[in-house]
Amino acid sequence: MEKVISERQVFTPTVQGGVEFSHVQVLFQQGNQFFLGHRHQRRCSAIDQSDLYNVVTISPDCYQPTLPPHTTLLHYTERPIYIKRPNLSNYTSPSSISVPLLREIEVCEVLLNNPHPNVATYLGCKALGDRLDGICFELHPQNLMSMLNPGSLNKKELLESRHCSLEVAEKYILGIEAGIRHLHSLGYVHNDINPMNIMISGEGVPVIIDFDSCVKVDESVENLKRTYGWYDKDEKLARESNDLNALREIRAWLTGTSADEFQYPI
Repeated sequence: MEKVISERQVFTPTVQGGVEFSHVQVLFQQGNQFFLGHRHQRRCSAIDQSDLYNVVTISPDCYQPTLPPHTTLLHYTERPIYIKRPNLSNYTSPSSISVPLLREIEVCEVLLNNPHPNVATYLGCKALGDRLDGICFELHPQNLMSMLNPGSLNKKELLESRHCSLEVAEKYILGIEAGIRHLHSLGYVHNDINPMNIMISGEGVPVIIDFDSCVKVDESVENLKRTYGWYDKDEKLARESNDLNALREIRAWLTGTSADEFQYPI
């Protein structure tokens, strides 16, 4: 094992409705190849490849797929940009990374011709030959979660220590709603609206990001990446209510006074 890229603890649901530790997922690199394996030990001072099981090789086809025809390419810009590259820790199957990347590019190409101040500004893709290197967006300083919840408190805990005026909260809510309704007007549902996917610009404008779970209205959402605690796990289709209910959850997160106002698990 040449280099460990990341480790992540994985939990599974219990019959009682909670979660329990399952294993540690280890992403590592040898030469130009990336691998993902599992480890039983929750913590250890050093990692040896012999400690891992279910080790799989992540093919470059997974994280550098061939770009669709007519994809907008970004060759140069003087403006600050964010280059979104895949998180290889999300690998579960050969298509688990490439399909969301290509889905996001499809949505972004539509947004390029239909911009909105509360939706991320897509600038094009970086390419390595005919393959994707990264998806480029206008850069913003921080997301809503890191700005208001730097201590990573759960929803209930944050209610007791939140510092956000009602005036500012209402400004954010109105901006997020405007961005959501713009996506809906284009026939898309975001499906992963949560404070981590709301950037705040230098001017204090909320901007919706992350379109790899964004699909057309009434398409299935069963295989999409979504954020625990911010969606209805029983909803199987991309409905506009998915985003509007998530906005309602953000409103409770920003302005609520009781945990009873939350719809989803705390």
